Amino acid sequence: MNEHEQTRKNLAALAAGLLAAAEEAAARAHLAACPDCAREAEVWRRVRGAIERIPDTLPAPARLARLAARAQAHREEVLEKRWNRLVLAGLVLYGWALWIVAAPLLPIVIDWLAARLALPWPAVVVLGLAFWWSFCWVIGLALLPLLRQREAGLEEKIV
Repeated sequence: MNEHEQTRKNLAALAAGLLAAAEEAAARAHLAACPDCAREAEVWRRVRGAIERIPDTLPAPARLARLAARAQAHREEVLEKRWNRLVLAGLVLYGWALWIVAAPLLPIVIDWLAARLALPWPAVVVLGLAFWWSFCWVIGLALLPLLRQREAGLEEKIV
């Protein structure tokens, strides 16, 4: 590689002030004799000046506060969705578990109620199902505060 190619390769480093003293002296001597390289060196010098004029600023505190508020709102939304999925899954599992436990007992309870209340069998079935449905809801609603306490504990672990 000749002196011209070597100098042209080092023009950006020369403009940035990154060349060693000997290389810088050789490059400046070549620039004095070569108008093409001198023009390109001037372009690199202007680029460096433009880059130095770019301000090193941080976003405004108000913008940072808005970004933090949006991030917190998003986090709360994600936690709420997670909580909703957990509660829904828990209630579905709870409902199925109650039906699995109650299914074998249902004919016995219906026969007993039909004999006690002297009602036709279909009416007792409707009453039994309504009672059982409301019982499941009461137990489920009684468990919600416990689930909320557990969620608060899980949320503290996440934070």
